[in-house]
Amino acid sequence: RAPTTVLSPAAAVCLTPPHAAGAVNVSLLAPGADPASARNLSFAFVAGPHAAALAPSVGEAGEPLLVRVEGRGFAQGHTTCLLGARAAPATRLSSTELVCHVPALPAGEFALRVAANGSAPEEGAGLTLLVLPPARVARAAPSVGFERGGTLVAVYGGPFAPSAALACSFGGRAVPAALVSPALVECVAPPGRAGTAQLRVSSNGVHFSR
Repeated sequence: RAPTTVLSPAAAVCLTPPHAAGAVNVSLLAPGADPASARNLSFAFVAGPHAAALAPSVGEAGEPLLVRVEGRGFAQGHTTCLLGARAAPATRLSSTELVCHVPALPAGEFALRVAANGSAPEEGAGLTLLVLPPARVARAAPSVGFERGGTLVAVYGGPFAPSAALACSFGGRAVPAALVSPALVECVAPPGRAGTAQLRVSSNGVHFSR
């Protein structure tokens, strides 16, 4: 039995109870009606969505971001990403992957959950999107390197965050970076032509320091 609200003589809304995944029969009975007279309809319970990983896990305050989420149970239909109390539309790529269209957010940490087809979002997924203020580069040491590349450069500024996408960009050529502290990263300069190259840092591979 499930709670039911009658909307009209021809329509009613039922709230589904918890149930294992699978097909069931649904019937609507008026008080005192004979169950044998009810017409059965087919209804399928499916496993709820579960988000297991996201990338990138870092965003920049005031900038929108596409976040790829991996997990399971991403069924066809209307899917929404929730970041704290904020809702973001999602594009389903498969039953195990979707993309959240994250709007511009203020700096802070936002728990990410997924809801599908009007269902309550999963609880306790443990995924967090960290949104930082725009990063700045204050200085680099050394500020000169060889054309052949290979110079280890310490870049001071921030804020920087731990991320698989943490990178330095030398004149538009990105290389991986290692986080030393929120105000310091290290990266190895790539080969380049003699001259001045703009050095920038990104914690997500999308938004680079200005």
